Amino acid sequence: MKLYRHYDRHGTLLYVGVSLSAVTRLRGHRNVSGWYDQITRVEIETYRTRREALDAEKKAILLEDPLYNIASTRKLAHILLGLRLAP
Repeated sequence: MKLYRHYDRHGTLLYVGVSLSAVTRLRGHRNVSGWYDQITRVEIETYRTRREALDAEKKAILLEDPLYNIASTRKLAHILLGLRLAP
């Protein structure tokens, strides 16, 4: 299982995701993501299980705050509203 990170030319983290094939998923983003043209670098990590990859994705989204992950928007809303995030 792969965890991938997409970055722009300035090194800004755009998106974090999990997929069996990060390359196939990248092609999928081309068709549906308005930010696809900003991607200049992709980093890929391999995990033994889907659970490990999903845990790493959750951690990366919460700690690294990628621009286009919906979970990052949720994090911002919680911060602005002063709510605690569920573990």
